[in-house]
Amino acid sequence: MMEFLAWYDPEVDVPVVVRSASDLDRVIDVVKYDDGPTLIQLNALDPRDGLLVIGVFASKNRGTLLYRGPQGMWFSKGIAPYPGETLLYRYLDAEVDYPSDAEIPLHQVVKAAHDYLVDARLPAGPTWQPPPTWYPA
Repeated sequence: MMEFLAWYDPEVDVPVVVRSASDLDRVIDVVKYDDGPTLIQLNALDPRDGLLVIGVFASKNRGTLLYRGPQGMWFSKGIAPYPGETLLYRYLDAEVDYPSDAEIPLHQVVKAAHDYLVDARLPAGPTWQPPPTWYPA
């Protein structure tokens, strides 16, 4: 298993080191208590390995994924889009737009995040979609 840095708390200047699935579960559990949809950014120590952004919206039992790495840039794709809207998730002190159909069940988000810990590659489980044209490259 690789080592990652998890960024999610706007009041902390240093990331949490994630070395195992239980480390990641602790981070996700903390974020579940946030009010509203919150993002966790998992950075691989080697920047060439990319990153995975995990969205957690615990009160709706849903979340999102954004992978950026050697295999490109991909968002999770849910089955129930919200036409004409974007989803807003909070990352640190900013709101971040996501495609309207990026939410998937939270258990799929957590499973994909665990899979990502193994090799920092695009997790195979979720359905993926390319970023929309309005999303910054």
